[in-house]
Amino acid sequence: MQAATVYCYLLPNGTIAGFVGLTGDYLAGLFVARQYRQQGIGGQLLTFVQRRSQKLALDAYRQNQRAVSFYQRHGFTISQQDQASVHLIWAAPE
Repeated sequence: MQAATVYCYLLPNGTIAGFVGLTGDYLAGLFVARQYRQQGIGGQLLTFVQRRSQKLALDAYRQNQRAVSFYQRHGFTISQQDQASVHLIWAAPE
């Protein structure tokens, strides 16, 4: 199993408001604490890893349309889906 690289979003007081984890080019998870959601933190974390990557992939629960829409707004496209999950991919612009 490959180790994940984790990037944290720190508030000025040192509180971790969110984090994103990568295993190679697979986005293993993106989490923002409930009280800090809807403030652009998730988008900033995603943009941070996109700027350092040539391609990314992830899986989301199909029923979590909010997450799927979030990733699509950030340039991800659906490459596969089944009844339970959606596989999304992103490639850096050339």
